Amino acid sequence: MRFRAFLLALVLTLAGCSSSGGGTAATSGSSSARSATALAATLKKATVGLTSAHIALDAGPLGGAATGDVRFADGHTTASDVTVDLAGKTRIVTVGDTSWAMLPSGRNTSGKPWVLVSSSTSNEFARALVSQVGVIKAAVSVPEIADVVAHASSVRDLGTSAQGHHYALLLAMNRIKDTALGGELATLGTDPLPVDVYLDPQGRPVKIDLAAKVGGQSLPIAVTVSNFGAPVHISAPPADQVAS
Repeated sequence: MRFRAFLLALVLTLAGCSSSGGGTAATSGSSSARSATALAATLKKATVGLTSAHIALDAGPLGGAATGDVRFADGHTTASDVTVDLAGKTRIVTVGDTSWAMLPSGRNTSGKPWVLVSSSTSNEFARALVSQVGVIKAAVSVPEIADVVAHASSVRDLGTSAQGHHYALLLAMNRIKDTALGGELATLGTDPLPVDVYLDPQGRPVKIDLAAKVGGQSLPIAVTVSNFGAPVHISAPPADQVAS
């Protein structure tokens, strides 16, 4: 459950991020620090005008998949509608500070299609999602993302490829673990964590690859981001369709 929610948080995080990247080669300390600071500054600047994006994640048989849409305002997430497919599909809609879940078959016996994600709900599965929604909100916080990028231990500009302008980043957990997002990345158990990001000509992320390992198993995670600024309508489910 926690790993599934982490993947959801990761998807939303990267959808809101406009430049960061990971890789396997290091630069000198001072050069890397300057590059990381520059990427963090670019991230802050680019996310201010981001209004929406469509995201898709593929983490293979071990991690599952996720797709959905996110709305942004002033660099922060205001609403999201994401479906995670891992041992059953869980759809989570969040508007402002409230979240609702459409649970996998057999997880909801209320007779209503939606369950309020709340610590007081009678549905154990929905209660378990409460802390994960908090993870999601922390992960999409622009200051938290920028802080992680700014403290990257290695940054390389690998130039333009067919997939976009390629940046490579290494995240050392001891440098980022005290941030909300860094703490979640640390749960992957990969240190340092290589991340590769491909940016379009506007500096927006179109592909992100993470080379993680979980329990000794390789877990390549691929995220694609598209439909920047497209009209996205996300609203709360009708009240009569929600079980509390």
